[in-house]
Amino acid sequence: MKKQTKRCLCLTFGLVFLLAAGLAIGGCAAGSGSGTYPGDRYEYPITPKKTPERWREMDHGEAVLACQIPADVLPRLSTKQLLLTCLDYPHFGDCYFYSGDMVGFKAVKTYFNGLQELWEREDLSPVLAAYFEEQTEQIDRSVQPNYFSVLTRAAISDGRIAERDVETILVSSRAIAEKNRTDSTASTI
Repeated sequence: MKKQTKRCLCLTFGLVFLLAAGLAIGGCAAGSGSGTYPGDRYEYPITPKKTPERWREMDHGEAVLACQIPADVLPRLSTKQLLLTCLDYPHFGDCYFYSGDMVGFKAVKTYFNGLQELWEREDLSPVLAAYFEEQTEQIDRSVQPNYFSVLTRAAISDGRIAERDVETILVSSRAIAEKNRTDSTASTI
């Protein structure tokens, strides 16, 4: 059991390092761009970018409620759509207002129904691993790399990721980091 725990911790820290170093090198723009439901993700009705005036008028509690995914939409979203929707969640950054981002993630999960639903999905592990593999080919710049890292580490920590998928995620993370290093070097020449 100790060996498995050490291995999981090593993989988790390796993943964090590679995501932070690799994805951040390439940079990315926040926001969902043209993402709409039933496209690649659910589009929140109110966001700081899409509706800045309305966003400023609301307090945090009102904004949290406004960004809940409608109950009739949640089950119709594929796990990949839900993953992308969660990564777009306007209050995902609340994770950083706590003593640690994992503590913050757990807090955000208590008030965001999208993360609650994602954690219940049986296919979260293979979908997350497949998404990592996709990123080795074409990096999705609409996804905040820090949010992706927090969500992935939380999923591994909570035992939501199968060991075979942790390996896939780690290998893909290395490839993404290398691709970002190559892309950033090429763009500076």
